[in-house]
Amino acid sequence: MAHDHDSISQAADAEAVRMADAGEIPAPQEGVPAPELADMGRPRETEAEQSEETTAANTPQTLEDTTVLDVHSPHEGIHNWRQYLLHMSTIVLGLLIAIGLEQSVEAIHRAHERADLRESLGRDTDQAIANAQSSEQAEIPSIHWLAARQLLVRDLLRAHRPISGSLPRAPHVTSTMPTDPAWGAAKSSGLLSLLSQEEIEVYSQLDLLLNQAALEFTQGVDASKKRGEFEFKFIDPKNNGMIDLSAVTPADLEQYRNLLLDEDLAWDQYRILLEYIRGTGMAIRDGERDPAKVHAAQYRFYQRIR
Repeated sequence: MAHDHDSISQAADAEAVRMADAGEIPAPQEGVPAPELADMGRPRETEAEQSEETTAANTPQTLEDTTVLDVHSPHEGIHNWRQYLLHMSTIVLGLLIAIGLEQSVEAIHRAHERADLRESLGRDTDQAIANAQSSEQAEIPSIHWLAARQLLVRDLLRAHRPISGSLPRAPHVTSTMPTDPAWGAAKSSGLLSLLSQEEIEVYSQLDLLLNQAALEFTQGVDASKKRGEFEFKFIDPKNNGMIDLSAVTPADLEQYRNLLLDEDLAWDQYRILLEYIRGTGMAIRDGERDPAKVHAAQYRFYQRIR
């Protein structure tokens, strides 16, 4: 019986092979599930292929699929001049509004810059006035000393005699030179266009005086250095704050007088410029913007001290 069963099985297998070659669908056998008809004729997809298809289906294919802004064309076509002018007027109005907003923002920004610049210039002007006044007061004793020493040396030259005893050296002077850093910064950065023409002219006058004062200050320092070097050759060994001119020659006295004269002229000119700075600065601080009136105001504090 076992042999017969094997023969039957082999015959069934041979029949199934024949039917498959002929394209026929075998009848389902008892206890064996029938294959799906939709799956016949194509290979079954793998899990990797199914995953790739799912990813491709969920991925945008073009740039248009990812665009957020949706721009619609006009719902209706433009058929006459009236519709054309209305359409163009809408576009022009939108552009004008955008340009107006941009210019408004720029104007507000420039207004803030102008206010900050004027505030800085006003603060520097106040400081320049204070420094000019304090420096002027500090220089006056030194100028008086120089004038008195010149008279002494002149008398020695006229009398053709040496001086007996030691003489005190020049007093030490400490002063703060006035400046205008805000003006210089605005000039170098091109911010002067924020000011009116009158403001530019009056602040230029003040800046010119400050530059002249700085030049005279440098010349005064140089003259003081030369006079100090001369005095150092005759310093009293017993007292460094004194000089002994008992052994000087007439040529030495003549050189000393010239050095004193140069220093006196430099510091006196510096003092006068400080007075001009005070007058000009106070006129500007008080709101004067007429260049002629500001120029006249520089002589407000001028005075002769000898």
